[in-house]
Amino acid sequence: MVNRAANATIKGYFYQFDFAILQLLLAANEHAIVTVEGIEDVDIDDVSNEQYIQCKYYAATDYNHSVIKPAIAAMIIHFKEVGSNKTPLPKYKLYGHYNKGQEKLPEKSNITVDFIKTHFLTTQKKDAPAELIHSEHNITDAEILQFVTLLEIDVYAVSYEEQFENITKLLLSTIPGATREDVENLFYPASINNIRTLAIEKNLIDRQTTKKRFINEINNKNQLFNSWLRHYQGAKKYATLVREKYFKQSTATSIENKARFFIINLPACHLDTANVLDLVLKFSKKFSNRPSSRISDIDRFCPYIHLINTDELALRTLKFSLRDATTPFIDGHDFKGSGFHIDSILKGPTSYTETRLKLIDELFDLNSTLNASHRRPIQVFEFYHDTPTGLNIPTAATYAAIKVDTLEDIKEMIK
Repeated sequence: MVNRAANATIKGYFYQFDFAILQLLLAANEHAIVTVEGIEDVDIDDVSNEQYIQCKYYAATDYNHSVIKPAIAAMIIHFKEVGSNKTPLPKYKLYGHYNKGQEKLPEKSNITVDFIKTHFLTTQKKDAPAELIHSEHNITDAEILQFVTLLEIDVYAVSYEEQFENITKLLLSTIPGATREDVENLFYPASINNIRTLAIEKNLIDRQTTKKRFINEINNKNQLFNSWLRHYQGAKKYATLVREKYFKQSTATSIENKARFFIINLPACHLDTANVLDLVLKFSKKFSNRPSSRISDIDRFCPYIHLINTDELALRTLKFSLRDATTPFIDGHDFKGSGFHIDSILKGPTSYTETRLKLIDELFDLNSTLNASHRRPIQVFEFYHDTPTGLNIPTAATYAAIKVDTLEDIKEMIK
């Protein structure tokens, strides 16, 4: 026999997950921080506007004040202890879907201090004094009144099906070229998995995301296609197709003047020093323009490289090897003990300094460099083994996530 209570609970969780997806897709600021299962079900912080949202789905339950009482009480306690000290003051919202009875809730203008106290802050116990939350937490009438101005209660939330349809439309309009089939089979399942993964993280900071990051992580159609292509065409044919699409050039002198970033995202066990050195030298040779006194400094360029899953010792060994191979490189550090400086890593080759390679050690520094001013087109190629990193790619940059198994796959692609 179907357990209807359990089904309703599960549907309620999915409704909350869908609501989080909806808030991310609706965010006007793609860098606003959205926390899943934070202070409330969904917390939104876009610097100038902090909002805490409780979301409930009771399709088979009639609305009564007692149903939302715990949520309102928790919100007002948070306002007393935390929210009232913030500038600007945060906003609170309770968003719920109920079977009927919504008319019992008065208009906001008619919600008084006494109404809040009576219906949301007082619990009458049998044969015992009433529990008064406002008294226990020293919440004054003035604070309750201020809280009411910050509170929005929407008991007419859309149904589960309507909310899903709204998400579908937003995904179609947000992801270029997406079809309804893509949404149902790829983007929506990826969205649910993304939010579920966030929700079960132990640390609060790990339950945070942004619209930009969320879209980048769920927009995996090309990654899935690449995996399929490699599986059915074979590694050799797949490498040829990738080379034809991204790295083909008619002659050695036809390479365009671009800021090219190559991210190697393979497990550490695949990154032996000799093979990494060989690959890095190939990048340097293929994607740097040829030294010539006739080339102006502004037209000289060389590739940026970042190795994920490589420790400090391995990076130091690589740099020693490059030095022994007489390949001039820079890494954004001007001297021993110096921090990373973007202006240093941006320095290009000149007729006096024949830089052939730019190594970026840290992911944070890579993201900063990506979003600096390059004054030339930016191309980013990430060779990944399991999943792409989730880089902060500039809007104007082109980005390709390329599935590989080994360093030899990459060498085959760029040869």
